[in-house]
Amino acid sequence: MVAEGVLPRDPFAGLERPVRGERHKRLPVYLAETEAERLLRTVLSDQGLTPRQKAHHARLKERDHALVTTLLCQGLRISEAVGLRYGDVDFDEDTLRVIGKGDKERLLPLHRRTKEALLRYLATWPGRKKPKAPQDPVWWTLTGQPLTKNAAQVAVKRHLVRAGLWRASAHKLRHTFGTRLAEAGVDLLVIKDLLGHATVATTQATTQIYAHVAQRRLREAVEKIR
Repeated sequence: MVAEGVLPRDPFAGLERPVRGERHKRLPVYLAETEAERLLRTVLSDQGLTPRQKAHHARLKERDHALVTTLLCQGLRISEAVGLRYGDVDFDEDTLRVIGKGDKERLLPLHRRTKEALLRYLATWPGRKKPKAPQDPVWWTLTGQPLTKNAAQVAVKRHLVRAGLWRASAHKLRHTFGTRLAEAGVDLLVIKDLLGHATVATTQATTQIYAHVAQRRLREAVEKIR
């Protein structure tokens, strides 16, 4: 249009051109520590609900709280969390057996908060069925059906919205886990193993995902100079 005299100048002249072969990578959405704590409080709270919603919430809150805590404190994919069997949780040894992508197994330390939330859920669950045998799914619906991935995502999203965290999703809780580990100074190779990345090559992807943590540390270090 500039060449034809329709526009006096190119409005895109100041934009940086994309580099061939590179894709734009957005920083992951993750929750700050205060937001994560607000989410956990919201799951247990019935504030803002109607009387009918409060009755339903009272029956589901311990299950949902245990599910959200598992995602936040163990860094599982939603499919991995839903796929947990009762026998995968060892409350004596404090370990969690997870089957990830490609049926690859990893053994995670069971976080204290995850253990406490799971024990409360199992002790108070009012549904028609609860896990007893090692092969039983950990998560159930009130009607006695195993919780599906879609239903779990909907449940988590409902609580995120109630907590005012509209942009977040169940998968963002996994990013929150990884980011908090990176902020604590945990080696990226250890984070890779905890998240269950399949190959060493994914270390590069891990570095890119959590590079914003390293950049912030660099900025904070430079700002210390007087």
